[in-house]
Formats: sequence, C-alpha cells, structure tokens
Amino acid sequence: MARPFHDEAEHEQALDEINVDENGRFADEGPAREAKGEKKRRALQLERLGESLIRLKPGQLERVAMPDDLRAAVVEAQRILAKKAFGGYRRQVQLVGKIMRTVDAEPIAKALEALDLEGTLASAAFQQAERWRTRLLAATGRAADNEVDALVADLDAQGEGGGARLDRTALRQVVRAAQKERALQQTNAQKSSTAQKRLFRLLRELFEPAANDGGDADAEEGEQEGTA
Repeated sequence: MARPFHDEAEHEQALDEINVDENGRFADEGPAREAKGEKKRRALQLERLGESLIRLKPGQLERVAMPDDLRAAVVEAQRILAKKAFGGYRRQVQLVGKIMRTVDAEPIAKALEALDLEGTLASAAFQQAERWRTRLLAATGRAADNEVDALVADLDAQGEGGGARLDRTALRQVVRAAQKERALQQTNAQKSSTAQKRLFRLLRELFEPAANDGGDADAEEGEQEGTA
C-alpha cells in the first residue's frame, strides 16, 4: 500500500518524477488531446464547407475556383444525391472533406460567402418585385400613374439609380398588357402569363440589376402568377 505524502513539497516532487500535472493527468496528455480535438473540429468544418459546395447550382459552382479533383468530387456527390443514393452520398461527402483538407479553403469560403450575399440580395429583390407587381396590377387610371410615381420614388430612395433607369412609358405599356392578360385568365379565356412574367422580370431587374435570370426564379414567377 502506498504511503501518504507528509507535506505539499513531497507531493509536488512526486508529480514531477512521474510527469503528472496538478489535475492528475500525464503532463503531455493535455496538449495532445487538445491538438487532436482541434484537428477533428477543423475536419468537420471543412466537410461542412464541402457540403455547401455540393448544394450549389451548376452556374454557381462554376464561379468558385478550386482544384480539378475537388470539383470532380463535388460534381460526383451532386450526381449521387440526385439519385437519392444516400449511403454513397455520405461516403462521397467524406471524400470531399478529405480533399478539402489538402487545399487552401479560405478562398473557397470567401466565394461561398459572396454567393450567399448575392442570394440574400436576390431574395429581397424578388419580394420587392412581387409587392410592386401586385400594386401595379391592381391600379387603374390615374391611380396607375400614381403607383408608377411611387415606384420611382421607392427606387430612388434605395440609392441604386433605379428611378433614372425606368422608362415610365414602357412600364405603363407592360402593366396594361399584364392587366389585360390577368383579366382574360380570370374568365378562363387565356392561360398564358407571358405579360405578367415580363412585368415581374422588369421590376426584379430594377431592384437588383445584377440578379441572375436563374431557372428557380422563373419557376417561382410562374407559380405565383398562376395563382394570382
């Protein structure tokens, strides 16, 4: 049976001899565990970053610079996910994460942040365009002219110069065509939403000139116009 220590000095000497710290751990164990934990956290972060790449649309993915082997692995993961082969997808995500650990991830992370910001701006532009399309379609006569004036004021207030770019005469023509189209839809005399889509696109470009004419946005236009 080990004898008890008689004083604090004797205790500290014993700790030094067996290389144990004051918490009873081997002195070199803490840093090793910390380094291992940090390495694992870093690996998980890179894997999540890789999953963000996998969720990108083809056009967005093309805008992110990366090594060919990483791009190929990401595209393959997208293909597997589309087939709903989730077991294979999980393994492919791990492969993407493994490749991510061999590259400089910072430029990729910054590119993803930029794309995320663009998405936020596009969403805001979409909502503003939808709101103004509803207002313009509901207005007639002098009220329609007032709504166009209010739209110009709204664009100018945002400081993007949208009011100066707006051709009021052309906008009024598009609005009248969309109103006529909508009236025919309500009597089942017409199913096309071409004019309403044109009005929505015009408004969206005014609120966000750099907005991408992506398929998803057009699809949302069609869905919302079809239920208008």
